[in-house]
Amino acid sequence: MPESSGFFPLSQRRQLWETIRPGNYHYKILPDALIGSVLIGHVLRLSGLRQITERCGRQLNTSNFSSLSHALGRWCYLVYAQALICWMQWRRRPRRDDLEAIDGMAVTLPATQRHRCRKYNSRTVGGGVIWSLCLAARRGECAVRVLKVTEGAWHDGKRMKGVALVADGPVCLMDRGFFVLERVRDWLRGRVRFIVRVRHDAVYQVLKALSPPRRYGTGRIELDARVRLGSERANAHPVARMVRATVGKQTLVLVTSEMRWSAERVLQSYKKRDRIEKFHQVLKDVIGLAHLYSFAQNGLAFLLHVALLLAMLLVMEEPRKEQAEDTVTVLRRAIKTLRRRLGLSDPWKRNTYVNQRKKSRQKC
Repeated sequence: MPESSGFFPLSQRRQLWETIRPGNYHYKILPDALIGSVLIGHVLRLSGLRQITERCGRQLNTSNFSSLSHALGRWCYLVYAQALICWMQWRRRPRRDDLEAIDGMAVTLPATQRHRCRKYNSRTVGGGVIWSLCLAARRGECAVRVLKVTEGAWHDGKRMKGVALVADGPVCLMDRGFFVLERVRDWLRGRVRFIVRVRHDAVYQVLKALSPPRRYGTGRIELDARVRLGSERANAHPVARMVRATVGKQTLVLVTSEMRWSAERVLQSYKKRDRIEKFHQVLKDVIGLAHLYSFAQNGLAFLLHVALLLAMLLVMEEPRKEQAEDTVTVLRRAIKTLRRRLGLSDPWKRNTYVNQRKKSRQKC
């Protein structure tokens, strides 16, 4: 990381590291050098820690890749990277006309691999992150806000308990995993603006129709009403707006806090939620988060934050062709420009540099 970076003043970074490292212990690998080497590994598509130490040995003060592997799993380096991300994300002031997609992304590896991670399911281990992505971030603003880092398996709706969303801020777009009656109740009480998808068989009671049924493209808006959610046995019964529509062969049921919007605007806004899925794809397959340099739990979280740091720095510096240009489009263009300057053309593909094992023939 360059010392002259305007985003991270050197004096503040030194003070931050002095407060994080335990017992004033002297670490041979400094945090800026570790983050910078992993950034170089992602950009240059280095296949492993041996290649990183060969390329960045002077910067890391070591040529031993095992020292680098040990450093990636240390919690103090993870705390340092998280602090840098927090410093970036809180510089942004959300606007009411913004749309933010909230979703979780898993970072896992096979359970058969030697690891030091939590169990994710019967076949994989690892964790993930829940974050929000501004779909049209301005230049110089951090487009992502990390809401919670998780270890092992998780449920989006339950993990969102206690996460503070911005009151009277941007509209948050969420999928069905975030629909929990208690969360909807808390969001309404906190004046959070949201659009969340619910199951087509959700239980509700219509209180007042807001607009009549009508055609919507090739489908139809079947219901646009103010409803009370939940059955009689539910712990919460929030009152919100529900829009139910058929889009092709799909039934789309949305619950929102936006009472003044038209049903068409609610549906069109929710369609943009898939941009965060494309953002996940860019992080894993293009930036290289799918190619892991560490198999420790702290190491996975550290790699996640460094990949996010690279993506956000590119988005913040890339010029916009229009005022409200899509964030993922800006990120793809920034990566393409960076690779062109470095003489790289092919994007990172998952497991590109992994030697494929030959399948053993089963004995008859």
